[in-house]
Amino acid sequence: TGVSNPAVAGAGGTYVIRTTTNADVVIDEDTAVASDTFAATTALTSTNVEPASLATPATGNVTITFTSAFSLSRNGKVVVTFPAEFNVAAASGGTCTGMDGTFATTVSGQVVTIARTGTTPKAPGAQTCTLSNITNPLSVTAGTYSIEMRTSSGQTIQQDLTVAADTFVGAALTGTDLSFSSLTVSSTVTATASFTSTLNLPLDGKVLITFPAGFSVGGAASGTCTGMDGAFATTVSGQIVTITRSAGTAKVPGAQFCTISGIVNPLNSGDGGTYVIKMATSTGQLIQQDLLVPSDIFAAVLVSSGGGGGGGGGGGGGVFVSTPTPTVTPTPVAEPTPIVVSQPIVFPELVTEPIVAPVASKPPVVPLSTFVFPRDLKFGVVGNDVKELQKFLNTHGFPIATFGQGSRGKETTYFGIGAAAALAKFQKAKNIVGAKSGVFDTATRAFLSGKSVSPVPSKTSVKPPVPTTPAPSSEKPKAPTASTPSAEKPSLFTRDIHQGQTGEDVRQLQVYLNTHGFPTAQGALGKETNYFGAATRNALEKLQKSKGISVSGILDGATRAIIIGKSSPGTPSSAPSTPTSTPPASAHPSPVSGAFTRSLQEGQSGEDVRVLQVYLNTHGFPIASTGNGSLGNETIYFGAKVSAALARFQKAHGITGYGVLGPKTRELLNAR
Repeated sequence: TGVSNPAVAGAGGTYVIRTTTNADVVIDEDTAVASDTFAATTALTSTNVEPASLATPATGNVTITFTSAFSLSRNGKVVVTFPAEFNVAAASGGTCTGMDGTFATTVSGQVVTIARTGTTPKAPGAQTCTLSNITNPLSVTAGTYSIEMRTSSGQTIQQDLTVAADTFVGAALTGTDLSFSSLTVSSTVTATASFTSTLNLPLDGKVLITFPAGFSVGGAASGTCTGMDGAFATTVSGQIVTITRSAGTAKVPGAQFCTISGIVNPLNSGDGGTYVIKMATSTGQLIQQDLLVPSDIFAAVLVSSGGGGGGGGGGGGGVFVSTPTPTVTPTPVAEPTPIVVSQPIVFPELVTEPIVAPVASKPPVVPLSTFVFPRDLKFGVVGNDVKELQKFLNTHGFPIATFGQGSRGKETTYFGIGAAAALAKFQKAKNIVGAKSGVFDTATRAFLSGKSVSPVPSKTSVKPPVPTTPAPSSEKPKAPTASTPSAEKPSLFTRDIHQGQTGEDVRQLQVYLNTHGFPTAQGALGKETNYFGAATRNALEKLQKSKGISVSGILDGATRAIIIGKSSPGTPSSAPSTPTSTPPASAHPSPVSGAFTRSLQEGQSGEDVRVLQVYLNTHGFPIASTGNGSLGNETIYFGAKVSAALARFQKAHGITGYGVLGPKTRELLNAR
């Protein structure tokens, strides 16, 4: 044993066999024993290295399969070399099926060895071995593997040095957006890219932003990312601007913000097109991305022609803006043709104070969609209006899908996850006040019909309303009069309201509760605020309980129906009233009651996931303090933060759920 064959293929030469006495005297011999011809190492066949998960950067088992033409000796070895992108430092638990004896696992660099200590060789044929604690690459691509069968001394029996590589799947970036310091055409601006990652950005990683063809990005510079140490370098290739980090530490997953200066907006007004945001390694390998970041609407600067001044006629049509230039006597000019815009045009950097435009020049309201949507739509709903909504989203920069069902020209009548996700992006991009993420609700319908006002203060024609939060004052607040409560009418309840939100409708809700036997705080009558806090939620829960509707602490559709349809503010009562009839059905069902009909876990999506997030956020188990998942920013995606918040809820209620919405947790929530 222990004899090594020649290293070179071919004839090995003749042998000599002789017998001798104990004094080495030759008895007889053959000095020309026939030689052997040696062959190069035979390749293993049917080779494969298969991680249990192809997600980046999942850690788990890896299965190694191959077919051998020779036996694996009883003390032989199976050696697997992983590409450099893998982390194999913790590899363990190596075993091979159908082989007796024990196994030991060792690691040297990227080479993992499974060594047998058995009693019989393993016959040629199909072989299967497994390893544990192998961590996939951060990037979606990696190099090839190699598999070798070796003797106990390390000599190669058979091998395959080019086992096929795998392609890994990176989770999509979420909460993606690109905002600009100005939306004026041809302006040189600073762009801010925001996104939420679920994977680390390496210390030398890259953020790549692709701008539509209308932008000029040749002068892009000063790219930086907040909350990341190290240095940054900005490079441009075509329409792609890359921010490269160096000399820092890995940036943990979460909300990320990067800025780039020197971007020139498109020359023409209108929809600028969608963007692309990617995270990549130093070598350019993809980590995460979003290929359909919502577009922006750009507008030209339109200066008024002036009014009065001799025979020059009245003020011209179009949009009026105020600029910080010295006051001069305007020269009368011909009246321009009025320009109709489909939504307010805002130029924050040009305005010193609002100017009231002449009534005659006010452009008519033009709806964003000519289709009249007769109802609210959400996940699972079917109808022609769903198809019309999909058409609108697909043609306005928020595609349902890039190909197949739901894509442009292939819209369907079913409101699925793709429609909900695209709608949520549209709502966020347009900053629609009161909109429920991923739900085509009253606020979103009003926005499309042109009846809602953008929440961004307009700098063009109408003086903005006074903020609801009063400015600091040395005066004492006026004492409430007897007529104060009755003057409040519940006409503003057009949206769902929950803890953490603000607005005039919140104050009006407090007035209603205070005047109907459900005080929001001791002595709060006449001191209502526009903030929805814990005291307001508690009072609202008492109202809901007394009316026999789902107790959620949220002003939902069923509760609004009670307040608007069954009651009106009046004299305070000493105790809650008892309902005399069944509350009317609501187009907006309670966000909790009966909502959970399936188990949910990390990675799933749906309207029920958003409902779960709302419940956790409003019952002391917040998903996040800011950004996606925080109160008022719930999403339809079940991520790690949702799982963590749910686990805290389950622990507080004595349920062993480990962050998965199972039967026991569903039963508890549906009963509330």
